[in-house]
Amino acid sequence: MAELSRKRQDEMKKIHREVVAGKHVEAKGVKQQSYQNDLKKQALLQEQIARNQERKNLVRMQEQLAQQKLKLLKEKKLKEFKSGYDQRIQEELAKMKRKEVELAGMERTEGELIKKLQNTQQVQKEAFTELEGAVKGSASPKKGVSEKLSKSDLQVKK
Repeated sequence: MAELSRKRQDEMKKIHREVVAGKHVEAKGVKQQSYQNDLKKQALLQEQIARNQERKNLVRMQEQLAQQKLKLLKEKKLKEFKSGYDQRIQEELAKMKRKEVELAGMERTEGELIKKLQNTQQVQKEAFTELEGAVKGSASPKKGVSEKLSKSDLQVKK
């Protein structure tokens, strides 16, 4: 009986050791699983942080691109406006130049017409004086006046 009791005790100790060893192994497995889960959790967290950073960088890049496009568009509009403005100024200057040339031509023509008018008036005055002299009994008309009169008549008719 003692031997049976001993065997039983040995068996109980063996089972106890096996149970303890099993629990030990199981605890190690749980710890290992927990560690693996923590690693996975950390990896997922790092991936999420990386994705968020990528999204943040992408959004920032898109904002910068949009600002650059807006800046280029504003510069283009300003350049077009300036170009149109410069073109209008050049057109106005050319128009003024044409008007000045036209005005100078008109002034020249006016001067010529005034000169012709003055010449005609002078010839008419001399002719009137000659006629007046002839009416009052003056001897002979001046030769130069009648020549001027006929030349003046030709110029006016042109």
